[in-house]
Amino acid sequence: MKPFALLPVALGFSDGILNTLTLAAGRLVDSGEAITPTLALRIAAAAGIAGIFMLFVAEYAQARGDLARAEFMLNMGEHGRLIESRQGARALRASAGAALVSGGCAFLGSLLPLAVGMLAPRPVRMLGLGVAVVALGVLGALLARAVHGGMVRWALWMAGGGVVMGIVGVWLHIV
Repeated sequence: MKPFALLPVALGFSDGILNTLTLAAGRLVDSGEAITPTLALRIAAAAGIAGIFMLFVAEYAQARGDLARAEFMLNMGEHGRLIESRQGARALRASAGAALVSGGCAFLGSLLPLAVGMLAPRPVRMLGLGVAVVALGVLGALLARAVHGGMVRWALWMAGGGVVMGIVGVWLHIV
C-alpha cells in the first residue's frame, strides 16, 4: 500500500465498519425485522458521504496550513500567495482524491457487515457483527504490516474497538 493512501484507506474502512456497528448492530442482533437492501445501501451511503466530507476537510485544512507555514518560513510578506498558486490547486485536488478514496472505502466497509447480515438466515444474522469485528482485525494486521508494528497487537486493538462499538450499537439500537 502506498504511504499516501494509507490514511484514507484505513480511515475509510474503519470508519465505515464502526458507523455500521453503531447504527445497525441492534438490527443485526435482533431476530425481528431484517436488514433490507435499501436500508443497507442507505447506511453505507451515509458512511461514504460522511467519510468523504470528513477526510476532505481534514486533508485540505492540513494542506492549507502547510502552505501557510511555508509562506511564513520563506518570509513571504503577503499571505495566501502559495494557496492561490498551483500548489494550492494541487492541495485541493489531492484532498479531493483522498476524500473520494476514503468515502469509497467507508461505503464498502459499511456495506460488508450489512450484506452478510442481510443475506444470512434469521437465526445467524448476528454473523454480520462477527464479520465486522474480523474485518477490523484484518485491517489492523494489514496496517501493522504497513507501519512495521506488531500484527497481533494491532489486530486485537482494532477488533476490540469493533467489539466495543458493537456493544454500543446494540445498546443504542438506532435502526
